[in-house]
Amino acid sequence: LYLIVYFSVSMNVMPHHMLLCVDLSLGKVSKHSFSQQTLMEMVISDLCPDSLKAFIDADGNFVDLENWYGIVRNENGTVRLISWSYREDRAKLKNQGTLHLEWLPETVVTIHVDERGFEGEVQCEKLPRGLSELVCQNDRLSGTLDIPSLPETLIRISLWSNFLSGTLDLTTLPPKIDHVNIGENQMSGTLDLTQLPETLRLLWLDTNAFTGSIAF
Repeated sequence: LYLIVYFSVSMNVMPHHMLLCVDLSLGKVSKHSFSQQTLMEMVISDLCPDSLKAFIDADGNFVDLENWYGIVRNENGTVRLISWSYREDRAKLKNQGTLHLEWLPETVVTIHVDERGFEGEVQCEKLPRGLSELVCQNDRLSGTLDIPSLPETLIRISLWSNFLSGTLDLTTLPPKIDHVNIGENQMSGTLDLTQLPETLRLLWLDTNAFTGSIAF
């Protein structure tokens, strides 16, 4: 069994169908306060009109969750898998709106959103605690990536070709992680590869802005 590592180092519209108001002064808002329908509506509420068309009816209202495309539900109706990827490679799309990953229902295990150009942030501490796969490639996600706050259940994370920045703490990856691809972002700082999980088999870190020596 081998670990393959790829890296580069530089030495020197909200539509009329929904209006959601949350008074944050009342304290921390829990996902458990909302139905799965409402959570999923919040996830996509700021996508561009063209992307929202698949989820709304002729009157501009969200259709029932059971009729949403690209999702798989458990027997009890809760969302388990989300697949909203474009299959073909393409230039990075613009003006596609924002995907609010922080509102993903806690029941979501897998999410694949490739080649869509969606903006947004990966707030690791707000991802579902049972998440197994997070794959959002060739989008426009930005912000930092707080590795210690990732769900411990995560097996695969692929955020290739986004606009993530900041440093990367690879000493605190989830214990069962197998696949990490954070290539083609704007990550910086030094790399410490001395405490990678034994389960890790593939690590892509190419085309970032890492500096200094690498600890193996």
